[in-house]
Amino acid sequence: MLIILADGFEYLWERRSPEESAIQGILILIVIAAFIIAMALVSKYYKYSESRKARWAMILKLLLRQKLDNQEISIVQIFFKSLDNTTADEIIMDNKIFRSRLREFLVGHPEFPVRKEVLIINKLFPEAGRDVEPLSAKDLMTGEICSLESLGQHNLAAIVKIDPPNIFLSLSELLSPLEIGAPAGLFVFRPMLGGFLFKGSIRYTDQRIAVFSHSGAVEAFGDQHLMANLEYAIELNPWPSLSERQLLLKLPLPQDAVETEDINLQILGTTRKISDRALSFTPDQMNVVRSGNSISYEASAMEKEIQLLLLEHELWEVKMALPDGFIFKSRVKLRQSLHRNSPYILKFLDASENSRLILFTEIKKNNPAREMMT
Repeated sequence: MLIILADGFEYLWERRSPEESAIQGILILIVIAAFIIAMALVSKYYKYSESRKARWAMILKLLLRQKLDNQEISIVQIFFKSLDNTTADEIIMDNKIFRSRLREFLVGHPEFPVRKEVLIINKLFPEAGRDVEPLSAKDLMTGEICSLESLGQHNLAAIVKIDPPNIFLSLSELLSPLEIGAPAGLFVFRPMLGGFLFKGSIRYTDQRIAVFSHSGAVEAFGDQHLMANLEYAIELNPWPSLSERQLLLKLPLPQDAVETEDINLQILGTTRKISDRALSFTPDQMNVVRSGNSISYEASAMEKEIQLLLLEHELWEVKMALPDGFIFKSRVKLRQSLHRNSPYILKFLDASENSRLILFTEIKKNNPAREMMT
């Protein structure tokens, strides 16, 4: 490229005065210098971009290991983008700096849901002793990050002292004053157990401190994973079907697929245990529908065939009718269980939040226990 430019300018040089030739030479040097500077800037930006990607990849690995959901990961990513490389290195190397910087950032961004902020901090920085289900103020711990909620206002807070039933809180800057005597809730999160809301009232407050008085129930909900022994009928279909699979892979259908494309496989079963994340079940019957004709096989007579079929297809679609008539639907990932009386476990992959909430409510009605799916 530079050789071509030089040849062109040499041609023009021969037909110009010495002064014009000098100006032309300067212009050539300016063009070459600008080109070199531009390439240097591009190289520097590329190295900077790659280093940022590497740092984010390290943080993302931690977020996934600590089981943050997509919204929580997005919030941490916004935080990461606000950092320079030096600070990014500091938070990667030192958890205390990471926690401090992250909390400062969250306090300065009231647009984020406060409960999500509580989950992020407690998931990323779990502390010893917080594997006990908090049933009263005595089960809370100083330093615990929580959300003080009253009259629609949510405030990120830290517990500084516990004198049951009173809990002393250090607050971030309040958007509006709290009202003494107003009903309030204190939301805490334990990574192994879930979310808990203590009900009570505001006993004292000023701009940076509040005293919450616990006088009501402790409600467990949200991220807590409970299960119940429930026997509901389910319907399983492999996902994707043959034609859908070919469509997803953007491949033409094979010639022999014409005969099998309209086959619909269906397995009927009964649940044994259900949580808001998974269920265990036993197969009862397999139906094969082909060209409008249905053939049914009892699971007891086709146990080995059904087992091979279930394990061959990792992804399925499940439908389950709840007692109130709601049809729970989700794509699921299937694996074998360790228990023969409920030999298969289905993990929900894309159930909606509303579906999970309805399922969770149903579980809570039926003597729930902590989730154990093995």
